[in-house]
Amino acid sequence: MVRFSDIIRIRDKKDAENKQPAHPKQEGGFRLSDTPLFSPVNIVSQVIKEPTHNKNGGAEAERYYRVLLERAHETADIIRGDIAVSPANLLSDLHIILEKGLTNSIYEYAMKRSKESYDLASHSVDVTFTALLIGKAMNYDMKMLMRLGLLAMLENAGMYMIPENILKSTEKLSNNDIATIRRHPETGYHILVTLGERYAWLAEAARCAHERVDGSGYPLGLTGERVPELASILGIADTYCAMTEKRPYRDSYLPHEAIRHIAETGRDLFLVKPLKAFLYELSLFPVNTYVRLNNGFTGRVISVNRSHPLSPVLEILYDTEGHKTEEGFQIDLTLNPLLHIKECIDPDKMEIKEIN
Repeated sequence: MVRFSDIIRIRDKKDAENKQPAHPKQEGGFRLSDTPLFSPVNIVSQVIKEPTHNKNGGAEAERYYRVLLERAHETADIIRGDIAVSPANLLSDLHIILEKGLTNSIYEYAMKRSKESYDLASHSVDVTFTALLIGKAMNYDMKMLMRLGLLAMLENAGMYMIPENILKSTEKLSNNDIATIRRHPETGYHILVTLGERYAWLAEAARCAHERVDGSGYPLGLTGERVPELASILGIADTYCAMTEKRPYRDSYLPHEAIRHIAETGRDLFLVKPLKAFLYELSLFPVNTYVRLNNGFTGRVISVNRSHPLSPVLEILYDTEGHKTEEGFQIDLTLNPLLHIKECIDPDKMEIKEIN
């Protein structure tokens, strides 16, 4: 099992002597690349041109998020109405989004949206952009990113056939209900296989999205490299998004808690290359993590710095006295070496003071 303490360990003296000086704020010279899981080697072979945070892209990100959300709702209605699914519109939307370089900004928008109630369509969209981040970190080309995005949007085809009273139940599910849910990959496979030979890969990958490399997944119990790479990417993205969403039967995990859980258990469940890409891309303080700085400021992570995982870009929300700050106040911790994150906090438990 991969221990989180191993992943965030400080380099020992011998390692430090053989490496370049670390960023001044990262005590002990910690870098993601110090650890096997976080190492970017063989993941990113070229500079990702899309900016990690676009201050002016919020409106466009929201617009395209809502476009895909509407597509997801349309897909649900089509499947429930026993009408043939057509990927054409989804592929067109995904191509525009990828061409415009909006993946990061839409992901950031998706993560900060309220997730007070569970909605399968919005979950599919969130999973799509999380998966696309992983695909980008693995240096997927346009064709592979389009495939990955389409898979993420349609993987839940079988879930749309499950009764709402099961999906939104606040009670412990019966064995029959659990069996119904676990049949959804096969149900989705039979829906997607009707798209024909051209999309045979899609039906098969969707069926395998809940397979795990240790054989504990379903419905086929695949092990190791028999789990398709696209399916493993989707499994990671789905797990992260599910954990950070509030469900009828439990509260949501904080983003850094979900990262920690996946880092500790992921090697037994997912292919190593997608897992490394996921942890490297989302970093130790994922987007929408609420933190308190050493100077007392409280902020929310709006973008990660992949080369400096302890130093994300923050939107500062409250000052040292707990008063709300001016909107748009941002700090890039890589440019402020005297500041560092002291702790992660639960936004529901923050003390807020209004200025009279």
